[in-house]
Amino acid sequence: MALEPVVISLRRPTSDKSWGFALQGGVDQGLPVFVHKVTRNGIAHKSGLEPGDVVIKICATPVTGMTHAQVKAEILRAGNDLDFMVKKLDVQKGLTRRNPGSGPNTNLLPKKYAEGNRDVLTTH
Repeated sequence: MALEPVVISLRRPTSDKSWGFALQGGVDQGLPVFVHKVTRNGIAHKSGLEPGDVVIKICATPVTGMTHAQVKAEILRAGNDLDFMVKKLDVQKGLTRRNPGSGPNTNLLPKKYAEGNRDVLTTH
């Protein structure tokens, strides 16, 4: 069950520090844009971004119809003040492990996006 969209604001003093997240998806991948991975104790983690969050907007720009490259460009355009509007998923019902039983670092993905290998945007 998806909850109401929320805005998650990420701030950093300089671009020397990574945001600490990776996104997957885009119209060219046939997937909605969603958070693939979040680095524990990184900026994104401390701001509340979680694996499985579905991105609706980057800053004020809707991501609907964007390719993966366009999503990346929008994040870069935001500079050091990055806002995401996301839909949070019910972790118990909405996520699955990509490779069940493959250890504690297994990435969580929304069930309907779990199959196949896709490009992943890792932020810096």
